[in-house]
Amino acid sequence: MPQRTRIALIFAVFLLAAFSSVLEASPIIYYGSSGSLAASASFDLSGSTLTIVLTNTSNSDVLVPSDVLTGLGFNTDFRLDPSSASLKAGSFVSYNNGVPVDPGIGWGYGYGVNAMGMNSAISASGAVNGLGHSNFFSGNGRALGWLDYGILSLGDDVLTGNQGVTKKGPLFNNSLVFTLIAPEEFALDEIGSYVSFFYGTSLNDPTIKGFKQDAATPPVPEPNTFVLLGTGIGLLVFAKRRSLIKKLQ
Repeated sequence: MPQRTRIALIFAVFLLAAFSSVLEASPIIYYGSSGSLAASASFDLSGSTLTIVLTNTSNSDVLVPSDVLTGLGFNTDFRLDPSSASLKAGSFVSYNNGVPVDPGIGWGYGYGVNAMGMNSAISASGAVNGLGHSNFFSGNGRALGWLDYGILSLGDDVLTGNQGVTKKGPLFNNSLVFTLIAPEEFALDEIGSYVSFFYGTSLNDPTIKGFKQDAATPPVPEPNTFVLLGTGIGLLVFAKRRSLIKKLQ
């Protein structure tokens, strides 16, 4: 095989690896809104670790329990293993007298449930049939069935709201991170085109659909991707230079 052909093939392999890295590194994000309610859910898979970031993106004040985001429903063919839950950087605990708390105590994951057409759900309220106890916590879980541990909006004012909200702490403003372990066969694209966001303490409270963001939005390459691209381009330049030297000789 000619030297130029060999280098061209190597360059193609580097490009394929680089763009594969971009695709694998890109989370899938779902957005949904209805009236004053708005939420997002980001799904990111790294190896066997699935990270879900659930955010109450509304700019409106939380005044009643049905304004509190308490669950996420989605579809998958595989059971996941809940690992932990935490506050996203910049979020904080409300209505808990300043006492820190592990969000995992108040959230549970269930598979094979009936959640408004979704077979999997993460919930704080226990409204989803088949999901009654928290399991994102290493200690003893608690029975779910209240508003506490739900997610307040970005625009919440802690000085307002009825006692159904202000007396139900701890609550979180405005984003939680859930970590689950996925089987080897799991892939992000099987989640589908939409998820469901649940509010309040009952499935009769508002439920809104969240749709996948525009697939045309370009992902941001990771540092390793830039290294691969740089190496590939370097090989191409080297091949062209060698070819030019041979012609001059």
